[in-house]
Formats: sequence, C-alpha cells, structure tokens
Amino acid sequence: ALATPLQRVVTLSPHATELVYFAGGGDRLVGISNFSDFPPPVTTLPRVGDAMGMDRERILMLRPDLVVVWSGGARFRDLQWLRKQHIRVYESDPQTLQEIAGDILALGKLLGTEQHAQRSVRDFNQQLEKLKSLGESRLSSMRVIHQVWQHPLMVLTDEELVSRALALCGITNPVHIPGHKLATVTDEYLWSLEADAILIDQKSFFDAYNPSSMTIIHVDTLRLHRPTPRLLDAALEVCREITINKHFR
Repeated sequence: ALATPLQRVVTLSPHATELVYFAGGGDRLVGISNFSDFPPPVTTLPRVGDAMGMDRERILMLRPDLVVVWSGGARFRDLQWLRKQHIRVYESDPQTLQEIAGDILALGKLLGTEQHAQRSVRDFNQQLEKLKSLGESRLSSMRVIHQVWQHPLMVLTDEELVSRALALCGITNPVHIPGHKLATVTDEYLWSLEADAILIDQKSFFDAYNPSSMTIIHVDTLRLHRPTPRLLDAALEVCREITINKHFR
C-alpha cells in the first residue's frame, strides 16, 4: 500500500470504472469514461472521454491523483500527457480471469482499500469455482457460437476471454481462428460448425444467425464482455440457462 492512499480517481474505460468499484474505490471516483454505467451511482459523475480521446481540461479541473486506463486502447500521447502532469496512471488490460483479480488487488493497494479488494477477489474466485463445478457435472461439452454483429456476420473466437470463461462450464466455442479474438465469417462457415446454440445480445436490433437446429440464447453483453467480476456472473447465467434449456435435456 502507498504511504498516502490515492483519493481522486478518473477512469477512461467502462471496465476500469468497474474495477475501481470492486477494489473498494467507488467513493474515490471523480470522473468516468463516456460509456461507464456501473455501478449506477457513477452515471452522475463528469464524463471525461474514452480510449479514443480525453477532455484534458476537464481532467485537470477534477485534480485526479490516479487515472485508470484500458492499455489495449489508450492512445500513447494521452498516457504521455497524463504522466507529464505528474498524474499516476494505472494501465489495465486483463487477458485472463486471474489478471482481473490481479488488477483488483493492485488497485486496492493504490487506494488503501486492500481488505475490500481481497473480499471482491474471494467472491470472484467463488464464482469461478461455481463455473468449474457446472463444467464437471456435464456429461459432454456443448458447442455454442457467440454472434456480435450481423452485417457483416461477426463472431467471437475461442481465444476471446468470454469464450475461455464459458469453457470452464463445458461450453465450447467452435470458432477457432488462431491469432484472432473476433472474426468475420460466412453463413456457410457457421453452418459447417454444427453448433448447438448461438448467443446474441438481449438488446440487439439484429437477428441471430439461426439455422433451425440452433437454440438462441439472449445474453447481457455489457456484463459478459467487460473484463470484470461481472463477467463471471453473466457467464454463470448463460451456463445455467443452457443447462435447463429443453434443447439440451
């Protein structure tokens, strides 16, 4: 922990806002990214930008001593500018489930909220064990495609973090394209995969690719796609829904 915990936090991505909250720093947030929406109280805070750019004047007015960014999308010149202002920058881009937990613990140390962060990680690990238990109880894995767009037809591959989380409960993503987490594919390609079901955003304005043999499962993609503890909550819901679906009985 720092000798003097950081008190004023700005985030530049939705997942960063959530990680600060789970680390115990929700009351330290003074500015958030344009698309942050959880926890609900943060929506009243000033919005300062996102990975594509930030409002430097507003950030200076908020006087943060910590800015949490998505390192996978933040612009180098923005990070450089923040550091020139002597503002501490924490870069987050979890590629594994354990890196989510690691970010929470690291932020807890910066904020002096280690106990809260540790509780969040314990809860996270409990959800992880529930996913694994569901997987161990299955007699066989289920092949499930995750569609994210219709025209062009875009799907997640088995290398995406969401796919790896769902794999713990026995849900296999049959889309395997080495080196890619997102892929543009054809109807014929998806048909050839002989999947059992397809996931689609519950608020989507487009239809799922839907051969008659597939079951459509509507999911909350905002939770499922952000690398935070809520990803596991959403993954558990998907696993349970697929488990009780008549198609798989």
